[in-house]
Amino acid sequence: MQFLSIYNPRQGKTTQSIIYEKTAWAQQCRSQCIHQKCMKICRYETSDEVPKKVFFLIETDDPDALSMLGTHFGSDWDAETYRIHEVYDVPENDRCVVAG
Repeated sequence: MQFLSIYNPRQGKTTQSIIYEKTAWAQQCRSQCIHQKCMKICRYETSDEVPKKVFFLIETDDPDALSMLGTHFGSDWDAETYRIHEVYDVPENDRCVVAG
């Protein structure tokens, strides 16, 4: 199963504490078993927002992996997780370019 988890820092969360979270996440990834629970886990963050939103693309069959993320980020973040699937055949009328 594939999931998209979006973490938004709650109001009052400082850039310094977000950097600390990022460092803690990197250390936890090296020592924790989250990679053993996931077939794939990728972390992304917005580049132009302050404070940054954090996105995870996760492929796992173990729901404990999602719980581990929630525990790591704690109550300072609002989290939304969606089960997603790949779209293999996009109809012609759904193809468009969105300018940004």
